Amino acid sequence: MIASELSPAEQTPELNPQQPLVPSPHQTQKWPFITLSALLVVATSAAAYFYFFPRQITQTNTVLATPTPTPVAFVTPTPAATPNSTTSWETYLSETKNYLIKYPPTWNIDTSKAELDLDARLTIFKNEYKITILWPSAFGPGICVFDDQDRTNAPDMASYCEGKYKQFLSNNDQETHRRLVSPNKYLEWPVYTLYNEHFTTAPPIKYQAPVNYDPEQIEIMDQIISTYQVNEQTSPSVDATNWQTYTDQYFNYQIKYDDGWKLRKTYGPDVDKLAPTDIVSGVDLHFYEGDYFHANVGINLLESKGEKDINNWITKYDLNYPKEAAVKQVSFNGVDANEYTYQTGNSRVSKVLYFIKNDYAYKIWFWGDNQDYFNKTKSLVETFLAE
Repeated sequence: MIASELSPAEQTPELNPQQPLVPSPHQTQKWPFITLSALLVVATSAAAYFYFFPRQITQTNTVLATPTPTPVAFVTPTPAATPNSTTSWETYLSETKNYLIKYPPTWNIDTSKAELDLDARLTIFKNEYKITILWPSAFGPGICVFDDQDRTNAPDMASYCEGKYKQFLSNNDQETHRRLVSPNKYLEWPVYTLYNEHFTTAPPIKYQAPVNYDPEQIEIMDQIISTYQVNEQTSPSVDATNWQTYTDQYFNYQIKYDDGWKLRKTYGPDVDKLAPTDIVSGVDLHFYEGDYFHANVGINLLESKGEKDINNWITKYDLNYPKEAAVKQVSFNGVDANEYTYQTGNSRVSKVLYFIKNDYAYKIWFWGDNQDYFNKTKSLVETFLAE
């Protein structure tokens, strides 16, 4: 079959090189969809790029900007001094009066009379503000027992002090001292430092301040007094091996005494002298230096009248000492005893011991003109023995 013989539908039209190609209707409908999809992909990629890339840069910069930690040696911090701290204060220590006290370095101190046996005084001052610590007694700091305080178990050197005293508290709410409710017209008033839980140390500590005083300076004075500490005294050990011995052969008790001590008098059936009606036996020892005695130890043996308890015996015979005497329960010579302490003068403190042993009541009293003499009497009393 030749081409001319084909039907018009079967013949392939000839292409004209000058005639443009025209797409079919199906091809024309696909292009907008493809274009839109491509644009959507590009937009999504761009959004992802601009969202994640800056975050990655930020994180990278953060890591790069953070230095590697360097190990540091731990140092314990030193506590900073508080405004009320006394750590940098000066300290005065008395060897003869057995106490210490602190004061600011900006204050002055006068120790010229601080170690005297009698009328000793220590002064701490700054301009018109002055603290004076007095020792009218040769014993140094004693113990004041006030009207509102218990006298039971009073420590050594305790004595009665009149007056009602106002309680002052420091910044940390700890009781540091007592002061009279109001100063006198010269703005001088005594202060007493707290001793243990019930008692207050003497001697009086006097404040002096101008009429128009600065309360802050008074607070500093209070703080100075709060550092005041009394060192407990202990009796020196004594070797009494070579001492003389006084022995009551009838009632079988004894006491030893050293050179310088003299028997002043004795009572009882084993001696020629008559005993007082309330004493069945006794001895009086005095310590002499020159023509004058400075210390005394006395022993009286009295009827107990069948009483076994020393407190009942004291009450029954009305032998309680007045309120200026402080009482302390002690153990002496293996039995319970009452010890009374009271001042009999500016330079003298006396002690009395009461106890019952072997159906008799004993009274031992002793005193000394100063601390050294008083220690001598204590050494003698410690040698007492009742079988």
